[in-house]
Amino acid sequence: MQTRNAIRLFVFGLSVLFIRQRVAAQTIDPPDLHCASTQGNGNILLEWGLPNNACGPFVSYSIFASTTLSGPYTEIATITDPNQTTYTDATANGNTQTWFYYMVSNYNCPGASQPTSDTLDNLDPVAPDITYITVNNGLSELHWDPSPSPEAYGYIVYRVVGTNFIPIDTIIGAAVTTFIDPGNFPGNASQSYTLATIDACGHAGTINTLPHATLFLTTTTDNCTGKGTASWTAYNNWNGGVQYYKVFASYNGQPDVLQDSTTALNGTFDYTPDSVCVHVVAYQTGTAYTSSSNVVCLSANPQHGVSGLYLHTVTVASQGTNRLFYSVDTASDVLNVYVDRSDDGVDYTTIAVYDPPASLAGVLTYDDSTALTDVKSYYYRVAMKDACGVTDTSNRAKTILLSGYAYSNLTNSVSWDDYQNDLDTVLSYNLQRQTAGWTSIAVNPPLNAYQEPVEALVGDSGTLCYVVTATALIEYGTNVDTVTSRSNELCLDQIVKIGMPNAFVPEGTNRIFKPVTRFTGNKSYRFEIYDRWGGMLFSTQKFDEGWDGTYDGKLVPMGAYAYYVLVVDNLGQKTERKGTVLVIR
Repeated sequence: MQTRNAIRLFVFGLSVLFIRQRVAAQTIDPPDLHCASTQGNGNILLEWGLPNNACGPFVSYSIFASTTLSGPYTEIATITDPNQTTYTDATANGNTQTWFYYMVSNYNCPGASQPTSDTLDNLDPVAPDITYITVNNGLSELHWDPSPSPEAYGYIVYRVVGTNFIPIDTIIGAAVTTFIDPGNFPGNASQSYTLATIDACGHAGTINTLPHATLFLTTTTDNCTGKGTASWTAYNNWNGGVQYYKVFASYNGQPDVLQDSTTALNGTFDYTPDSVCVHVVAYQTGTAYTSSSNVVCLSANPQHGVSGLYLHTVTVASQGTNRLFYSVDTASDVLNVYVDRSDDGVDYTTIAVYDPPASLAGVLTYDDSTALTDVKSYYYRVAMKDACGVTDTSNRAKTILLSGYAYSNLTNSVSWDDYQNDLDTVLSYNLQRQTAGWTSIAVNPPLNAYQEPVEALVGDSGTLCYVVTATALIEYGTNVDTVTSRSNELCLDQIVKIGMPNAFVPEGTNRIFKPVTRFTGNKSYRFEIYDRWGGMLFSTQKFDEGWDGTYDGKLVPMGAYAYYVLVVDNLGQKTERKGTVLVIR
């Protein structure tokens, strides 16, 4: 019996505890405060929905107000009618002051929690910020951020036509941020939209004055150039503006290919012998938002221009003349041929414009007879314009400049710059020296340089000539060629050597006074004698002639006489020797 009573007491205790916990867990829902609207006279009308409370009998609704969101709040009204859903605050001037309100429900429900309603202000609901508008599957698709207003209940969508805002739809739900317009087609023109926020009472706030409009794309094409131009309307009212626009094209239904990126309102795309669909995408600065235009599809381009143009090689054909070897597809309709030349491979000047040869078959040539082959190397390229005015440009190729120096220790040193072709691989360089004929002396030496002693090689002239030839493998598409390029011919002259006696005896053993020279065999010469007053006593341009110590057939008096020796090589380089000789008798 005691055990049974104990069990009953335990169960009773649990029941009381459960009842207490259930009462403590009750919540008294506040009224659903919909809106606080400023009337024309400055009064503020509050409207709410009735709560559904089952915890004790109704006592009242309390309305609290403050001029700041953070408070403090003061109770301004007590509503004792449980079915009342409006209240006018006649003490507030809503035309000049912002007020904040919330409500609580008062029920005789001890221990229940008593949360407040949403806190609303008397301001019109703020229009949402539009994030972007785009064309999706041929329709205008508008996106925005939710309105920051707590009273936001939904949105009105307006179509903007000129200066008119035409409402086209009402969207219920403050969290909805997307609208697709099924009734207007952005493939016909740019479509502009904006929004206003509504509260639960149906009051609309001000309209967003920064409408967004779809990009409207149009295209033009040129069959001859093989290029299309895409033009579009600007994307306006993005915060930060448009970073750039990109033009995309899909050929024969394949994935999009980027054609152009620009900040302008037009761009280009390739107009090929394939069907093509083009659209443009705007990218907002500093965000990931984009906007796509309508899609424009075009038929294939029937034209075909210059093709297969490439420059095989360039070479020094002779002193002052470089020769170009090039070829082109024989089916090309060529109107003009252009030859461009550059010192640095960057800035080119057109040096020749001429009609194409009657036949385009085989390898074609052009001679540049204005080249300073002994002074510099040149880059060349060939361009051809077809009947449509389309110009195609070949690869670049560069000649070889051979340079060097003849040292006084009877050593010659030569070096050369690289042969270049955009399509080539250099296989070797062959350096040749001319003595009786051209003889190879080095193949592919390191560092494009060579040095050799020449005392046993040079004659009285002191001159040796060199040339270097590059052999390269050229690959263009399926074409593979082995080509050569010859440098300028470089002739090095050993330094003229002039020895002079410091005295001579006209009536002695060596009766002729003249210079002792070496490496003067192919050079011009002048030897002169002067008295101490500057009068010329003797002059000759023959290496084998000397002065016999006489003037006008008479021996000159003993004393010092000035001499002058001048030797000029074929490049105009001068070697001079001045001094005095003592005539002894």
